[in-house]
Amino acid sequence: MNGNHTNLHMFSNAQDVQIHSGNFQINNVTNHTGEGAIKAGLNLLQERIAAGAFHDSEERFDPPKCHPRTREAVIEKIRGWVNDRSKQSYFMWLYGPAGAGKSAIAQTIAELCTEVEELAGSFFFSRNADDRNVETFFISTIVYQLTLSIPEIRPAVGLTMENDPKLLARSLKAQAKALITKPMNDLASTEQGRQVLHGRPRFIIVDGLDECRSAESQQYVLDVLAGIAKELTVPLYFLIASRPEQHIREAFADDPLLTLTVPLNLDDSYQPDADIKRFLESKFGDIRRKHPQKLYLPIPWPTEEDLTNLVNKSSGQFIYASTVAKYVESKKHSPPERLQIVFGLTTNPSKDSPFAELDALYKHIFKTVENIEKVTDVLNFLLLHPLPANTQKMATIGQYLFYKPGEIDLIVGDLHSIIAVPPPGDSDAELRFFHASMSDFLVDPARSEKFFIKQDEAYTKVLLLTLKHMRAPSDELDSKIVHETFTRCYSKANPTTELLKALYDFDIYEHFDARFSLGNGDSWGEVPRLLAWLKGKQHPDYEKDLLDYNLGNIERFLRAKLVPWPKGVAISLDLENSATPVGTLKFS
Repeated sequence: MNGNHTNLHMFSNAQDVQIHSGNFQINNVTNHTGEGAIKAGLNLLQERIAAGAFHDSEERFDPPKCHPRTREAVIEKIRGWVNDRSKQSYFMWLYGPAGAGKSAIAQTIAELCTEVEELAGSFFFSRNADDRNVETFFISTIVYQLTLSIPEIRPAVGLTMENDPKLLARSLKAQAKALITKPMNDLASTEQGRQVLHGRPRFIIVDGLDECRSAESQQYVLDVLAGIAKELTVPLYFLIASRPEQHIREAFADDPLLTLTVPLNLDDSYQPDADIKRFLESKFGDIRRKHPQKLYLPIPWPTEEDLTNLVNKSSGQFIYASTVAKYVESKKHSPPERLQIVFGLTTNPSKDSPFAELDALYKHIFKTVENIEKVTDVLNFLLLHPLPANTQKMATIGQYLFYKPGEIDLIVGDLHSIIAVPPPGDSDAELRFFHASMSDFLVDPARSEKFFIKQDEAYTKVLLLTLKHMRAPSDELDSKIVHETFTRCYSKANPTTELLKALYDFDIYEHFDARFSLGNGDSWGEVPRLLAWLKGKQHPDYEKDLLDYNLGNIERFLRAKLVPWPKGVAISLDLENSATPVGTLKFS
């Protein structure tokens, strides 16, 4: 020791160096250098990875992937982008609704790219795996795979981890900078290093981003990846697969991702119906060849009509077709009987549900919703279609529900994976379910459980809203929509005490007058139908039923329409002896 300076060479193989009040105590600690330090650092890295996130991990044994001869156009598009050496975009965002087959596509791409040594790494998020439903292990898992696919950065990564053993407790941005950006940029600082990197795999797949724990976490991961892409001298390329959740859509619609991303929407342009039919034909072909009951299957089975029905029910989403195939192929049951259960033509004597997998997905989505009551109000409109044709627009539904401008955007913000939500400013697009099977789910209490929608109660809610709009017309909502919605709903509603009370304030003269002046369909035919429905419906606070209560206004309306009114002619209503089920008007 010389003054305040210490000659550290004297401790070069010392172990457990401690200082007590200026005195050194040395106890058996090795100072790792060279290969030892690199190995020690890499060991630290391996302790903090989610091995189940690899595309070929044992944890993900038999993962979903594309059936042969399906999704060929989508796969070709992705492979073309991966192999395009002149591309300026660092990200491809593969998105589509729940059950569209995104993970199957990502898995297939991973396997194809692995075969030709194009895949540098992958991370398959999963809401059901503790180390894969958080962002905590994301960067460390990607880095571990990069040290295998780009072995030239392995020493730098190992030494960085050895020099800062707690690095993986820092932010994802700090981890990415220290373990990805710096090692790769250092390697690329020479011409030889750049050539090495250009010859190594640099394509990474991130699947199921929406299954990471929160919207904030998902946005954070995207922010970190965007930072990596901008800072690398020789870039990495990322396929991000997710549902089109609102916060993810917003991230890709804004810089820097907007200018760095190629979007790939799993919509009808990729002919999902044809692929789904091909998949079903193959699966049913396997059943006909391999099932223990194959000798007893009818011919033909399934029929062309059966296949068409299944394709239509799938609504372009592979999860429905896959769920049906798994259910019908059960070795312990008759395939034709199982298919009849799927179509609802026979009851299911066993406890297993044909749609257990699908229902679990729907229920998970609804459980993430903040305000399920308001969401249910919106779902009522999508389920019942009570509004006239071509008016099922998001803005119109919001107005009908008396929401503030833009409020409905917030309410459906968590439902982009099951509802086709138009982008902001698109006032002409209608809200609709992505899946035809969603309606079946919502009206079956055994399937939807606490999310079950009872249709007569839903019609009652819509009718109460309609009466409220009739009492206080809005300049924003077309009166034609209101009066036609009343006509479409009243006979299907449950005449609760609340609804009956509201109907006594209903101006039947104004309604009929509006229907005739607006030219809505069979205006004269509705008169006896509505009057027949009003007959016998009475609130306990009123002496007359709704028909008798409204007779004066009914006659006033008829006198106004039947001009000139013959002197001495009276009107009567025969609702019991009529040949029609709704009654007839008689003039005498």
